[in-house]
Amino acid sequence: MSGKTKSYPKTYDDFTQGIIKVAEAIRLPADLKVKYTLPQIAYALRFMYKIPEIHGYFVKSEMNENKWSGGFCALASMEIYNRTGKDRVWNIMYLDQAVWSPGPVTYLRTKKEKINFGTTGEHFLPLIIPYELGSKIYPAGKETQNTLIFRDILEATLEKMA
Repeated sequence: MSGKTKSYPKTYDDFTQGIIKVAEAIRLPADLKVKYTLPQIAYALRFMYKIPEIHGYFVKSEMNENKWSGGFCALASMEIYNRTGKDRVWNIMYLDQAVWSPGPVTYLRTKKEKINFGTTGEHFLPLIIPYELGSKIYPAGKETQNTLIFRDILEATLEKMA
């Protein structure tokens, strides 16, 4: 395919496969009881980002043809955090727009291996997110109507995919 660029759906699918590989490499504590694995959660989130109604509700904009995951980083990171060990496993990280102008970006970093993990980001390509510049933040603690609805949609998506 010399000289040709991939279509956004192909880029999105390739990026999804990369995220799943990173998720598979992250080892949650053996005694941690989780309903769904990290790869299952990541795959369900990536599926959800492609649904225009979900995008419109949570991102509050019409779905751009090449930014499906744009606007979901904080919601997705908090869901993964809450479902897979919270602060036992993760630091919640934030890359401010003042530090990296295409940002902001919220993502997770494993405490043990220091693996950066997020389920969004292909919309920044060809730029690579400089995760090493992020700072640790603390979870907000207070749930909103949006976080509860997002959680319910993710749970329903996971149940359908199981």
